Amino acid sequence: MGYVEEGMDSAKWYYLKSGRQRGPMDVGDLQGLLQSGALPPSTLVWTASQKDWLPAHASAIHASRSTSGGRTLGNARWVALLGLLVLGLGGAGYYWHNHRNSPQPFKPVAKKPVFHGKMVMDTAPLPPLDPLNTAPLPEATSPSAQPVTVAQPTAQQWQHSFQTLSAQYTQLQTELTQVKANETHRQQAAQNAQTEQTQVSAGLQKANAELARLQQILAAAYQTNQTLSTQINDLQTRADPLANAKLAQLEHQFRQLQNDLAKATVENKALQAQFTQAATQAASDLKPRETELAQQLATAQARISELENTLKTQATASPQSTPKTSVAPPTDQAVARVSNVNPKLRFVVLTRGSTHGLANQDSYRIFNRSGQFLGRLRIESAQPTVSIALFEGQGIEKVAPGDYIHR
Repeated sequence: MGYVEEGMDSAKWYYLKSGRQRGPMDVGDLQGLLQSGALPPSTLVWTASQKDWLPAHASAIHASRSTSGGRTLGNARWVALLGLLVLGLGGAGYYWHNHRNSPQPFKPVAKKPVFHGKMVMDTAPLPPLDPLNTAPLPEATSPSAQPVTVAQPTAQQWQHSFQTLSAQYTQLQTELTQVKANETHRQQAAQNAQTEQTQVSAGLQKANAELARLQQILAAAYQTNQTLSTQINDLQTRADPLANAKLAQLEHQFRQLQNDLAKATVENKALQAQFTQAATQAASDLKPRETELAQQLATAQARISELENTLKTQATASPQSTPKTSVAPPTDQAVARVSNVNPKLRFVVLTRGSTHGLANQDSYRIFNRSGQFLGRLRIESAQPTVSIALFEGQGIEKVAPGDYIHR
């Protein structure tokens, strides 16, 4: 586990390279190394404000880096870093095979290197390493070369360096894939923009052509208007005085007709108002008149009943014989008597109504007092005490009040 030294400057930065901690340095110096390509963006960096080591592209230092280098410089930097990574891995493998069986003893590490912040530790299980070839390799010595004593790193240092390089290589592969995806997206966006620009250009050309056509139509219409104005002025100048007088007379008559129409409209509205008022007044006056007629009918019915009783009394006192051919049905079998007759409207008012059994559309016979058959009646309006019937056939002028109604 890593640790943070007491009293460390929070503005100083550290980075890991080849498994070793480098620094401290100012943020500007570290940004210069990252921008120049000396350090890849996946380099692990740390400062006192961070809890752990982070790749440079994911740390706070990335937010202030200038992007003026462009996409071309970034791609070249990735290619250079990949080349350096391949060379480093090849050199490490060569060194391991040449000095693995060296008879020189390993020198103990005097002091454990100190890392600021947290140690970079991969918690995921490491992939199994390929078995090493333990066969001795032929020694290729140059006659002029002198043997050099090299301190061989420990297995832990080799493993740590291998893990760091593997992580950096994986990160580079991921970022390279992202760069390719961004480039594809940018090319697609450029292609879409090109297509849209082509469509806009085509639409603009059509709009310009339509505008030119409309301008030609407008110019032709303007010319036609000028020609018509000239012709109208000529006709007005050369017009016949008699035609002008007739035109003035017609205009005067037209204005007079307009005035008459306005007056007629006002009078029509006034007549409609008077008609509405008269209809309302007639409707209000009709009810008292109807009541009066009903009273008159009731009086006439009472008078007819009185006359019937008088006639019965006289008939009992002095009976008269009538020919058999003119004998009417007995008067006591009459269902009603005639109280009023209107020859023009051909209706007859009867002394009985619905309370006496008379109903609408009933058909009855009518006899005069001498027993002569006069015709038939059809009830049109049966009220409680009186009925109104229409006379069927000819001879309504012979019907008189007091005639008998039989079924």
